[in-house]
Amino acid sequence: MTGFSNASSKKLGLALAAHITHQPDAVELLQAATAEGNWLAKKLSKNISLPKLQYAPTVLIVDDEVELTEIYSEFLMRHNFKTLVAHNFKEALVKINSCSEISLMILDLKLPGYNGLQILKKLDEMKLMVGVPKFLCTGFASADLVTKGRELGAVYYLVKPVNYDDLLSQIQKYTSRKDAI
Repeated sequence: MTGFSNASSKKLGLALAAHITHQPDAVELLQAATAEGNWLAKKLSKNISLPKLQYAPTVLIVDDEVELTEIYSEFLMRHNFKTLVAHNFKEALVKINSCSEISLMILDLKLPGYNGLQILKKLDEMKLMVGVPKFLCTGFASADLVTKGRELGAVYYLVKPVNYDDLLSQIQKYTSRKDAI
């Protein structure tokens, strides 16, 4: 069978997976597979139209509570955001260095190793995440912590348990995503 190379088949598979998971490169991947002569990609291109997908902001969630990061991640993905999850500063650095498209960071205050305030300071010293909105999240409210967080670059302060309507509203505000449902 002609036009069924491993490379174009892989691109077709990636295109379909990207479309299903609302990744912005679905159209480009399908076009690339079609251009390489993949017969199924050609047929799909004629019979279905993949809309130009809207930009999906990526939210980095840094919290040592695994269950909580899963809940935040699932909630945000249901509202068409991409998510990255880290459970400590070291993991966060790996995510930050591997993804240039992080639109917002949710950072727990109490983490093993570096706490949220120390992480904000380290990111500033390392010139990482410049211009990226950062939310501090904690189980206890304190005016002093809010002030320190703002001084270190946090734009919003979330108190656990998080109000999800408020979380979504603030994320939309800081990522200019008014269209997220």
